[in-house]
Amino acid sequence: MGVRNGGGQGVGHGGFTLVELLVVIAIIGTVVGLLLPAVQSAREAARRTQCVNHMRQIGLAIANHHDARSRLPVHSTGAVTVGGRCGPGLTSFLVGILPYAEEVSLAQSIDMSVGMADAPAGDYGPGAAGMRISASHRNAKAAATVVPTFLCPSDTWSWQPGHEALLGSARSAPGSYAGNVGWPMATHGIPGRGVPAPGLSRANGAIPLDTGDKSVPGAAWQVNRIRLKDFTDGTSRTALVEERRITSLLFDASAPDTVPPALSSGCGGGLSRRWLGPGGAIAPGITTVSNWQNYTEKTPDPNYSPLLGRSWISGWSLVANTVMHVFPPNGWNGHVYGGEGSGIYMATASSRHPGGVNICFADGHIEFVEDGIDPIAWWAMGSRDGAD
Repeated sequence: MGVRNGGGQGVGHGGFTLVELLVVIAIIGTVVGLLLPAVQSAREAARRTQCVNHMRQIGLAIANHHDARSRLPVHSTGAVTVGGRCGPGLTSFLVGILPYAEEVSLAQSIDMSVGMADAPAGDYGPGAAGMRISASHRNAKAAATVVPTFLCPSDTWSWQPGHEALLGSARSAPGSYAGNVGWPMATHGIPGRGVPAPGLSRANGAIPLDTGDKSVPGAAWQVNRIRLKDFTDGTSRTALVEERRITSLLFDASAPDTVPPALSSGCGGGLSRRWLGPGGAIAPGITTVSNWQNYTEKTPDPNYSPLLGRSWISGWSLVANTVMHVFPPNGWNGHVYGGEGSGIYMATASSRHPGGVNICFADGHIEFVEDGIDPIAWWAMGSRDGAD
């Protein structure tokens, strides 16, 4: 309501009506709704760029290791004593590149005269107490050290009390990057090309893997020395290091469908011969469907699934510091009974980046590989010397 001033003019009090206020709020909400995805997209783009930089540093560290030692860093999966071909066992290939990744002091703090676990030998399965790193272990502090270069900024992780029972009271720090070790032992290869019967007899990936323990199944499949000249398929065409997501929570057995495939490990059977690809003629008119992809169960195993990526320092195959080119990016992981001791674990590349994963190739260049990559191209990318 207005009042009269000296001139007799009516003066109204300014303000918003309720309807006008609601309209303004709605407009602001719409603008925020439009801007938020753009902001999130920009943040993810920045994180992806940082991830690429991390992979570039890892690739450069591997190249410097090769220049200094005339070989690529070895990944050791078995808990062996000093004197094995890999020296003390159960160490990740990431340990070998620490001096070349600006982590000299961390490298020097690691006592390489002891195995990277509480016990020097024993069972290699998911419940293996000897594979744990306790707080009393000589390398407990190093194991718990977070190395920023080994973590993708888009990935998330947390430590939960249950992980201590799985991996030990040292509370090992996780890692987001894994080395390519190729295909599983005895794989025939890509249908119509590649490996004849009885199948792959030597590991065909980029990172050498050797337990130094001749008693484990698959010891003859392992390779302890790989040089860049061994990449007859070309260093620009062979994957070297790939992203692999970290399990950030313990497996919920009551709700297995809530665990994404990239964080799930299904049973892939035992060490029997299989085809890497679908089909694959073994005789005129006869094909086999017993390939790794189809044979692996698509049900998460609660014993294997919580271990992925949880300890960058460990060479234990089930923490998946290595990957195999069987399942597509962000697909399933498959464990092979009897393969744990020799490093045969079908972990696949995975990431939180929408649509694919970053991969560092053996020549050092980085590519973003989409989830829908052609399977044959993906399998061939895992092999360094198959003419595929």
